[in-house]
Amino acid sequence: MEYLQSNKAVRDYVDILQQANYDNELVQSLWADKLTENGITQDVNENDILPEKIVGKIQANVRDSVVLSKFNLTFNIEAGQLVIDKSVDTAKGHKKLANKSVQTGALVKRTILPEAIYKLQQLDHMTFLKGGALVTWVLEELPKHVVRVLEQAILVGGVKNTDDTPFTAVYPILTDELATQVAADSIFNGIIDGVSAVDGDSSSRYIFINPSDYATLLKAGDALSVAILTGNVNLGATIVPTDIVAKADNPKFMVVNTDNYLVGFAGSGVETLSAFAIMNNAQVVESRAYVAGSLTKQGGASIVTVTLPTTPGV
Repeated sequence: MEYLQSNKAVRDYVDILQQANYDNELVQSLWADKLTENGITQDVNENDILPEKIVGKIQANVRDSVVLSKFNLTFNIEAGQLVIDKSVDTAKGHKKLANKSVQTGALVKRTILPEAIYKLQQLDHMTFLKGGALVTWVLEELPKHVVRVLEQAILVGGVKNTDDTPFTAVYPILTDELATQVAADSIFNGIIDGVSAVDGDSSSRYIFINPSDYATLLKAGDALSVAILTGNVNLGATIVPTDIVAKADNPKFMVVNTDNYLVGFAGSGVETLSAFAIMNNAQVVESRAYVAGSLTKQGGASIVTVTLPTTPGV
């Protein structure tokens, strides 16, 4: 399998894509011949064996994501039911000869069924990328679109399917009934109260906040804000500024124990160079990920809404 680890395999694969005019069936046929030529036997049930450098580059887009890198990603996930206990009634000890009490529970059932988030990009032949530029664009830029939408689906939702229906395979934290609602009168108080409402330690708790709201906190100019900026105050969570969390007159952000959020991929992550077609003298490239996601614990996250005091007019 040394061939699949080489730069030559990457170059051969892209050359085949261009030679076949991105016709999927022809690409697969020519690539299978190339594998055989280099001593690699392809299983009849496999449609594609990608060079390892291509796979590695694609996965790096996921690992290097500002948001996704904070979550524990599960690959090759299978569809099934996720049962979450919302009850506050925990297990009890039993006193000898005493009657056992029936403990009530509130269970939430969620179907985990990975569905596709995709980016299908058409490149007109007049602006067609060539050679190394094509490799760079396909392996780096296209997967970033998929990663960005997946981040949106996890944090705030609002992702739509092709037919404009909601994408429901990922449960957004912002509107999740399992998240604890927290009200505060300042961003700093909201951070403190939001963190205290979420179980876990500082290694798995993250505060996802709009960069402008974070800047408002740091511009306060007091000693506490400076201590936060310099890292001298341990908030019990790591602040992650991201514009996926919207800025509003009354800031709203979230604290998440990412150990309590399932991000599952059906397969090895974001796929690229896997489905091509030729349409009207244009190149069509697809990047996609079959994903599912959900909080797995009551109170695994908190949603903080800050009501800022109004300043009387002069």
